[in-house]
Amino acid sequence: MTPFHPLETDAGVDEQRAAVLTGLSLVRLRELARQTRLGRRSNDRTGDRLQFTYQELHLLCRLASGTNHLR
Repeated sequence: MTPFHPLETDAGVDEQRAAVLTGLSLVRLRELARQTRLGRRSNDRTGDRLQFTYQELHLLCRLASGTNHLR
């Protein structure tokens, strides 16, 4: 088993944690994800959930804050 490192670019963040990290409600996070096609569906034993990379979370935060310059 590979040790988890939270800043790896391919490390996944589930939608619950993503909502907390971004300060967005779960509803708003899902809405932005749908509009931007960011995140990916992950089927686990708890159901169908979204997974995000840290890069996707960064983009979602910038979009939610109204920052127009996405670099």
